[in-house]
Amino acid sequence: MEYVFRDAEGKEYRRDTIVAGDVWNNLKEGSPVAVRYLPEDPDYSRLVLGDLHDKESHDPQLMLFVGPLAALLGLFFLAAGVLHFCGVDPDALLGVKKKSTS
Repeated sequence: MEYVFRDAEGKEYRRDTIVAGDVWNNLKEGSPVAVRYLPEDPDYSRLVLGDLHDKESHDPQLMLFVGPLAALLGLFFLAAGVLHFCGVDPDALLGVKKKSTS
């Protein structure tokens, strides 16, 4: 998508960007979009919603799943490390059989 905007002084700026599918499907050619830009550097601009070039763009639904999963994995490895440090074999607690080396 290409958008055009004018800064406070009336100078025109253009930018091409990739837009999220849900935002794209709701747009009509020539319809206005919300743009945020830095007044001291108007060449740096982003769409308020749906700009996929923005590093902050992520799927919030996915983050609701990934965040807690990462926390659980972290807690699991922390617990395994503490047990190992205390001399308890975490594999034995989980019933993992070790292969003999001979």
